[in-house]
Amino acid sequence: TITMNGFSKEFAMTGWRIGYINGPNDIIDAINELQQYVVMSSSSISQYAALAALHNRPNIVDKYKLKREFVLNEFNKFGIDIHGAQGAFFAFFKAPHDMTDFEFVNKATEYNLILVPGRAFSRLHGFVRLSYGADRATLIRGIHALDKMLTDLA
Repeated sequence: TITMNGFSKEFAMTGWRIGYINGPNDIIDAINELQQYVVMSSSSISQYAALAALHNRPNIVDKYKLKREFVLNEFNKFGIDIHGAQGAFFAFFKAPHDMTDFEFVNKATEYNLILVPGRAFSRLHGFVRLSYGADRATLIRGIHALDKMLTDLA
């Protein structure tokens, strides 16, 4: 058995680029030999943060559920359907007013919103991806900005 995992989702450490693998010594030795020529080591800060995360497991799932419900409720008020939002901390929605994903994302930057065009994740070019991984205050500011943008577009 080989076990591998990362800290991105469970511990909200996206971008820290740290994970682990465990298994039979001969396989792990071969993986280490390959890895040392492909990847630089994780920063010591990431390593200490990962250790702290393991020793102080936060109940992050409940926090993300609350954020998800907040975003879903707000989008429901806007009359926008979210597709997905069932496994990660992203909402995928159709850009309103027959805008392309690029048009919507570019317009969003005028309101200090950072969104990602859906075509980066699917063949659906009219869809946009929003992360609700931020803290609640940031999410509230983002939803207010999105509300203003949608009002101005109407």
